[in-house]
Amino acid sequence: MNDDFSGPAESTHFPLGSIIPIMASVVQETHQPLLLLLEECVAATTLELYPESTMYPIISNKGYSWQ
Repeated sequence: MNDDFSGPAESTHFPLGSIIPIMASVVQETHQPLLLLLEECVAATTLELYPESTMYPIISNKGYSWQ
C-alpha cells in the first residue's frame, strides 16, 4: 500500500529499515466477526519459496518483539 493506504504502492522495492504499509482484509459474509493475525512474513529472492531461496524475515515470532 502507499503511505496513506489509498491504493497500491508505486514500487515493490523498499529500502532496508523502511516502513512497509501492509493491508489485509477478510470478506466476513455471515460469519461471526473475524480477527486476522499476520504471524509471519518474509521477503525472498524468488517469486516462489524454494529451499534454495534466500529469505529475509519481515514479521517473525508471531509478531512479538524481543525488545
